Amino acid sequence: EPRTDDDHREQVRMVKQAKTKQGRSQLERDTGVRYTELLRLSYYQPVRFLVIDPMHNLFLGTAKHVFKSLWSNQESQSSILSKSFLTTIQSRVDSVKPPSHLGRIPLKIASAYSGFTADQWRTWTVMYSPYAL
Repeated sequence: EPRTDDDHREQVRMVKQAKTKQGRSQLERDTGVRYTELLRLSYYQPVRFLVIDPMHNLFLGTAKHVFKSLWSNQESQSSILSKSFLTTIQSRVDSVKPPSHLGRIPLKIASAYSGFTADQWRTWTVMYSPYAL
């Protein structure tokens, strides 16, 4: 069930009332909320006014999740891409000469994808994957 503004405010109230700094930190981790002075504004709706960061959400979150969970889950029988196909993808990526402003992604698709930065995931998603897949 999606979080509501009232849920958020209640969780923030619990965080603020924590007796210790450690307890507050634990509640912040568990609930994902922190206090902000904006909550003192009666018209402020913390859930509705949330801005999602597309660079990290789309590229570091979604692209990484899809690649890691669905394509290269080598321990699972549900893997879509085999090790040999990952090698083929790597050779296709190696043959691409990207514009200098894009930069390169790490050299080993099959093993180092977990070390990609958000910018490298963007480059993979926008530049390399349409060609390599």
